[in-house]
Amino acid sequence: MITRLAHGTPIYRTRGIREIESAAATLPLMKRAGLAAAELVRTVAPESGRPILIVAGPGNNGGDAF
Repeated sequence: MITRLAHGTPIYRTRGIREIESAAATLPLMKRAGLAAAELVRTVAPESGRPILIVAGPGNNGGDAF
């Protein structure tokens, strides 16, 4: 069951969030995140032939940086 706030925003309980996470696990989320980061770098630093360093922590952001 989904509870909604007065203006319609849903509030998900733990079970609902687990269902959403489970469904999203089949999507190539890390690949999409990496491509989005690469596209951003291309717009910020057009090809100069120089290497680009991306620094991220060891948690979830580490996979995005990779």
